Amino acid sequence: MSQHQKPYISTSFSYETLEETLDVKPKSSVLRIGVPKETAFQENRIGLTPDAVGVLVSNGHEVLIEHNAGEAAHYGDRDYSEAGARIIYEKAEVYKCPTLVKSAPVVEDDLQADEDTVDTRNPPGGGRRPEHRYDSPARSADPSSPRCALG
Repeated sequence: MSQHQKPYISTSFSYETLEETLDVKPKSSVLRIGVPKETAFQENRIGLTPDAVGVLVSNGHEVLIEHNAGEAAHYGDRDYSEAGARIIYEKAEVYKCPTLVKSAPVVEDDLQADEDTVDTRNPPGGGRRPEHRYDSPARSADPSSPRCALG
């Protein structure tokens, strides 16, 4: 015959609620981030995945994705909207965002008249606002040109 023994619980062990300090982030400014559809030849990448959009939105930022921007990378508009992004059908509205995220270099179709775009020469938080639009050096290498990427 086998005997069944009851488990022994020591009285010296105590169950108490422990205090825990949570990481509380200070409220920062909200970023408005635009992700345009890539138009470069054979470009299948996109600037942000739906998972990355989810992280940005959960941190209080606003993400605008151009309609069908992730199609070549096999991400649908539904994936982005479920992650919290707004789907935008007008390209010009996406380019009005102060921050743009692209995976490919800027091409002619991306340039908009009389609007600032990302100046890749200045690091974020450098305190300097771009004076001119970014153009590739191959397209405009004349330092006297206001659209020159070198000057």
